[in-house]
Amino acid sequence: MSRSAPEPSHKSVPKQTWPGGAARSNAGAGQSDITAAAAGAGGGFSPHMGIQLQRTIGNRAAAKLLQSRPVSVSLHAGGNSPIRRMPIVKDNVHRRANEKDSPESIIETSKLSLSERNALVIDLQSEGNEALLDAILKEWGAAPIKDEDKLEHLFELSAQIAKLRDKTPDSYSEEDSAGLKKIELELAEAQSVMDQNGNNPSVQIYRDVIFSLTRELAKLGGKGAEQHAPAELNMQVSPGDRQGYRDDMKRMGTWAGEAEAEKMAEIMHINAPIFVISKGTFRLVTQVGAAYKGVGSLALVHLGNHYEVVRGVQDGTKKGGESEWLKTSKSGDCLFESMLLIHHNGVRKSEEKLQKGIQGMRKLVADGLSDDAIDESIQELLVFGDSAGAGPNTSKLVSGRRAEADQKKQEARRQKIREQNEANVRKVDESFINERESELAELETLDTFGIGKAKKSYLKMRENDPTSQATFKALRELGQLLREAKLALRRQRGDFDLDFSQYEADESSEKPAKRSDETFDRPKNLAERLELEAKARQDTLARDDIKYAGSKNNGKQYVITVNGVNDEFVLDKLGQLVRRFTRRNVSSHNRDEIKGDKHDEERGMYPSNLSPFPRARDKQQARGTGSNKIKNESPEMHHVQGHKPSDYLSVTADTGNAKNPQGKEFDALATYLIDLSYIDPENISAIYTSLGMRYFMLDVFEGDRKDAVGKAEQEQKKSGPSSQKMAKDHKELSEKEWQALLDVIRTKEVLVEGMIPEDALTKL
Repeated sequence: MSRSAPEPSHKSVPKQTWPGGAARSNAGAGQSDITAAAAGAGGGFSPHMGIQLQRTIGNRAAAKLLQSRPVSVSLHAGGNSPIRRMPIVKDNVHRRANEKDSPESIIETSKLSLSERNALVIDLQSEGNEALLDAILKEWGAAPIKDEDKLEHLFELSAQIAKLRDKTPDSYSEEDSAGLKKIELELAEAQSVMDQNGNNPSVQIYRDVIFSLTRELAKLGGKGAEQHAPAELNMQVSPGDRQGYRDDMKRMGTWAGEAEAEKMAEIMHINAPIFVISKGTFRLVTQVGAAYKGVGSLALVHLGNHYEVVRGVQDGTKKGGESEWLKTSKSGDCLFESMLLIHHNGVRKSEEKLQKGIQGMRKLVADGLSDDAIDESIQELLVFGDSAGAGPNTSKLVSGRRAEADQKKQEARRQKIREQNEANVRKVDESFINERESELAELETLDTFGIGKAKKSYLKMRENDPTSQATFKALRELGQLLREAKLALRRQRGDFDLDFSQYEADESSEKPAKRSDETFDRPKNLAERLELEAKARQDTLARDDIKYAGSKNNGKQYVITVNGVNDEFVLDKLGQLVRRFTRRNVSSHNRDEIKGDKHDEERGMYPSNLSPFPRARDKQQARGTGSNKIKNESPEMHHVQGHKPSDYLSVTADTGNAKNPQGKEFDALATYLIDLSYIDPENISAIYTSLGMRYFMLDVFEGDRKDAVGKAEQEQKKSGPSSQKMAKDHKELSEKEWQALLDVIRTKEVLVEGMIPEDALTKL
């Protein structure tokens, strides 16, 4: 079990192709059929229809259309923000809130933190409140647990392990050894299912069971926590590590787990079964003190992050069938309190005696734990990373080791990129480039791209040192020039087939007034915001210096040209012109999302919060945000500062790859060109412009937004822009907030909300 804790309130490629190159097809978008379906589909409106609706009319417009529907629909692109909220209250059990409930009693489930969500899920599972739990999970956008039957099978494994407890490994029969091996494989399979389901709060109970059964398996001669350890993780435990663990365990409030429960059972000479509650039913996971007798049918019940005591339950007893339920203090001492309650047959002592008893028991347990027991506890923490509350020594050990492992992973990733770069350099020789150039012979403006100079530079570097970073960079730059020339050739040939129409206003109508960006505030009300943004887009289309045509790839988007500018643009949600072709350096998850052979969802590029890969959705709190001056910051600001998971994908509108503050390009597995004509304007936010920063990034900033943006823009023009210096000189924003503004300016950052379809992507 986990430790006790305080409860939180393609296509085949002919001949040679540029590395990673692939042709893409266009896809049209219809509207009337899907909007009609949304309006009349009733309870049968499916998530797939939600995806189509979002792509047709946009995420926010879809939200507005669906607000009056009687069901909660999670849109494929646009994040976990629910269409309808799920307010609840708790009487004896949780229930939906109604108009008679007082505001202070209502729990707004959409606003709960991850730890609060996990605690609520465990409560609802304990209540057997499956219908309400399912409704809340839908609101959170959590997909149903895949292969849950394999997780439920864990409770059967517990019974199988119990049959082997009275034997020693050297006395196992062939059948016993085969059974142990089978249990190992099934535990590993259950862990794989856990990984697939990622952050779904409903799986927390099964994670705890896996912890417990893994420990039991190790006692019987099977594989322990190390079977789940990544190769990069140092699992060695030194005498100093063990002493640090003992010192931590003597501290009041340090969380405890099964090793400590087993030692307490030995000291007290008592037996204590450990139950969890799954689907409203008590399920036996393990026991401590197997050599001793139980006390008055009392048992531990583990509630995910808290231990309490129940009387009169067996495996399969329905919740409510217990004869007594003894609550414990919701602190890091709850396991010690629970074991003392069992020892005294449920009789409570005074608070003074209880605290004295816990302190004494902590010392006995810490000094009495075997080295093997401590090693196993530390290794569990190392593998599963759940070190919060483990005490300063152990927490430092775990965080340090996992940071080292992450560093090793990053180095392995960089090595893989280097190997891929080297393979690309070996492939791209002079004949390869000449073949690519010959394909561009028809391009009238070919000489303006500077391909010849880039080719000469690259081939010289390739000859001198084919494995240098300078050679890799020269190859990327040459590849980009060839790619851009190919796009120009497509335009010359009319491949985009756009019917541009100059905007002509009705003679009787008034020309729209130029908006005042200084007072262009973001409304808090959703309907008002949608109206303002739609009006802004219409105003842009009314400009007399542009031509535009409806995108063939998205019924709500436009492809726009500006007089005197040799480029194509699209609209963002605020009517800003954004370069049609942007770039993104992809993560390993993005790469696998696009490849599509490891998941069942549509191929494309997903933001972390919508990724089909659970680990992409892991929660990550950005560092250095504790001193932020903006409270309840916008989701865009939240994303730029590095919080995860996120509903956004960052792309750059710059003509080159995004660079870090030191001017170096970010490491990347690959770079993709993204055709924004496939994306609804409502799902595009150009946050790097002066208006974009004021509207998206500083929308709730109480100071002078125009002044703050101006300061950031001036700082970024310097040779060495410094957010630290800005925070010192201009205290209206924190260092992290200034850095966010500098970052979006430097990278020309554009946010795409939701999934980018495969057809919009071209690998460079």
